[in-house]
Amino acid sequence: MKITQLEQISEIAATRSLGQAAKNLYISQPALSYSLKTLEDELGKPLFSRGRNGVELTDFGKEFLIYVRPILEQWELLRKISGSIDREPPEEFGVSSAYLPLPRDLLPELLEEWKDCDIRFSLYERTVEGVVQDLARRRSQIGIVNTSRLLDRRNREIFRQNGLTYTPVYKDDRNYVVIGPHHPLFSSDLEEVTLEMLRSYPLLSYADILPSFPYDYRILGIDSFRRRIKVDDRVAYDSLIARTDCVTICNYGSCFYLDEKEQNVRILVLKAENDSFAGYEIGWARRADQPLTPVGRSFIEKFCRMTRQGMALRARLMKTCAAEKAAGAAENREK
Repeated sequence: MKITQLEQISEIAATRSLGQAAKNLYISQPALSYSLKTLEDELGKPLFSRGRNGVELTDFGKEFLIYVRPILEQWELLRKISGSIDREPPEEFGVSSAYLPLPRDLLPELLEEWKDCDIRFSLYERTVEGVVQDLARRRSQIGIVNTSRLLDRRNREIFRQNGLTYTPVYKDDRNYVVIGPHHPLFSSDLEEVTLEMLRSYPLLSYADILPSFPYDYRILGIDSFRRRIKVDDRVAYDSLIARTDCVTICNYGSCFYLDEKEQNVRILVLKAENDSFAGYEIGWARRADQPLTPVGRSFIEKFCRMTRQGMALRARLMKTCAAEKAAGAAENREK
């Protein structure tokens, strides 16, 4: 007994005609008749009786068909499962980011745009070295880095050695300080601070976030902080800012996404004690031998647009805030 024979029995019962059943099954009528006779011989009983109006199921045939139909339904499900296995696997799209929140914020928009496609999205938070490794091993298609321009030549050499291309998106020559409500300067009218005003507070940073940071610290003059806190995840980072008097020093790429009122933080400009600091740069990297897929191109377009818009918005907000405070101070003097 074969599955094909059971399918033939079901078709004959549905059409009540050997000729029509043979056409529907794309076989000849003699071949179908022979297959039916072989099955009936195996069962020892006839399945159909032949009359003027075609063929009809015998009582045994009716009972036999009751058991056949669930088998055929299961067989159809198995064929569908087999078909899904034979299909092309879903596209894999990964992004590795060096502690920048933008990729995370872009993911909902990307998911909505590609919701009708079979794509598996992955987002990894790494150090710069981790981003390079993910790209070199093809774990991610795109790497987002936030690095010092002081070691620009060194970083580009690392990218080249690992077969990567790098594209800068935004450059910033200033540094910023982020503090929470427990810091004494939180309620001040200051828009700019010096390191001398901050050295008595704990300095918060990511653990091994960037190879260039120790050099940047020395040039900026902030390597002398005696109390340091290092974390390796953003939840702990944000929690410490919100609940302690620690300070964190970063560039626009790390802080422009912050809403000072909503997240109850202050962003102040840090006046560098050494003018030789070269600033920071935000950019993205990919494998030189791996062109961007359509979803990759869409991500980069959104990333560049949101980065530039965010930077411009933050600059306007800071100017507006400074103007409002200046106007308030002038009004108080007049009083």
